[in-house]
Amino acid sequence: MVRKMTETIKMWVGIIGIVIIVGCVVFWLTLAVVDPPPSPAEGFVIPTLAPSAGSILPERLSMLSAAPPDCAGYPTGITSQDFKVLPGADTSLVVDSSVHPWTVSPGGTTEMRVLVTNANAVPVQSATVRLESGGGIFSSSGMMAVTGTTDENGVFTTYWQAPDPATRGYQISITATKPGYSKATSILILHMLNT
Repeated sequence: MVRKMTETIKMWVGIIGIVIIVGCVVFWLTLAVVDPPPSPAEGFVIPTLAPSAGSILPERLSMLSAAPPDCAGYPTGITSQDFKVLPGADTSLVVDSSVHPWTVSPGGTTEMRVLVTNANAVPVQSATVRLESGGGIFSSSGMMAVTGTTDENGVFTTYWQAPDPATRGYQISITATKPGYSKATSILILHMLNT
């Protein structure tokens, strides 16, 4: 009797294990379906945060909905009514970035813009923004890192030059700080052509 119960338990554990494995495989295959990247000439806004209330200014929404599908799978047709004002969120910084062009040739240059807002999507002026790359140089510093401040629209703009030869891609770490606000961080991935 005990032996039969042990065999029955082993059988059910095996069946449950197979169901879990199949479920995981289906889940990962579903995640692997991604839209192809845009052509190098297109360039578009690449949000660096998961969609959340107040993470993107309403005037940038039209750029998102008009852009090709991005890596994060942002939905198109977003309107400003989709965003809610978060009470007490005026001291939390949010970082959003864009790159043009999105892909770069070895030795090529791309423009990077970092938008810093509070969680209610209000631009934050004079925030300190630091970008660090794993290669290449920023034109304003001549180094792999650059620090600057946001303008009256909450935007900091810089240019990054890819090394030559280059690897397939580079990760840019972005940090935004301002006294009285919580720090915000983000990561931007640049893709290289012909590597």
